[in-house]
Amino acid sequence: MRNSWLVGILAILVGVFGRSAVADELFKYNYAELGYQKYSVDWQGASQKIDGSFFGIAGSYGVHELIAIQVRYGKATESFNGSFSGIPVSFSAKASDMTAGVTLHKMIAGNTEVGL
Repeated sequence: MRNSWLVGILAILVGVFGRSAVADELFKYNYAELGYQKYSVDWQGASQKIDGSFFGIAGSYGVHELIAIQVRYGKATESFNGSFSGIPVSFSAKASDMTAGVTLHKMIAGNTEVGL
């Protein structure tokens, strides 16, 4: 029940803030997004599930009608403490990454665009 409330709130926020990305023009690249995922993987032969979570944030800013700068950051964690095919296994992993880039866009028709 708690997860459905969280998904509903996130959907409303995306709708409200995402509206401005398409309100004025067909293609506009100013946006920010935030995501969170909690998951559990059940592997055959494992005594318990692998638990993990991911948090990410991304944004883009159009510096020209055909050029946008993008930045993304993500952080993930996973853990397992059990056995796999009878062999005791325990691990915990944390990872994070950050990317930045420039995207180029070219209009090829009235409402069609190609991104590089």
